[in-house]
Amino acid sequence: MPFVAEVQVTPIDPGHQISAQTQDLTDGTKITLHISHNGETVVAQGIVAYSRKGTGMGVGFTFMEPSSVSILDTWLSDLRA
Repeated sequence: MPFVAEVQVTPIDPGHQISAQTQDLTDGTKITLHISHNGETVVAQGIVAYSRKGTGMGVGFTFMEPSSVSILDTWLSDLRA
């Protein structure tokens, strides 16, 4: 489902400092995500599952606060409506 949101992605490993766009992150990079949409922000940790230049990236979530889970559930429900 198409979904447009502002996102900030930061590598978690302090020894893994990079300057990159999200499409340049390599598979397996541990990250923190801040996804903002409609005035709400989801904060999560994850790992880059894949990154494809020009098409985006896939992230496997490894941790998310319960309040962020509720927000994400609402966003997904709105997409299905």
